[in-house]
Amino acid sequence: MAGRIVVGVDGSAHARQALRFALAEAALRGARVVVVGSWAVPPLAATGVGMIPAFDLLRTELADSASEVLSRELAEVADAAAGAEVEQH
Repeated sequence: MAGRIVVGVDGSAHARQALRFALAEAALRGARVVVVGSWAVPPLAATGVGMIPAFDLLRTELADSASEVLSRELAEVADAAAGAEVEQH
């Protein structure tokens, strides 16, 4: 394996193009693709003592949503991902 290529995915068309590019580049180099999603807790949910239970619920929902976006985007580019070693984070 010739290294790795890291690409961020957020569900946007630009991110999907970046994912396709990363997969094509990985095929050329024999590299692994690491697909990364991220999320942030909205500022209002992260302040105040009374928000702590809501924060935990919100954090779980945001993480689950980010994971769903990664899976959906990889399904969208399945043709380009054929044969590629792909990690999701």
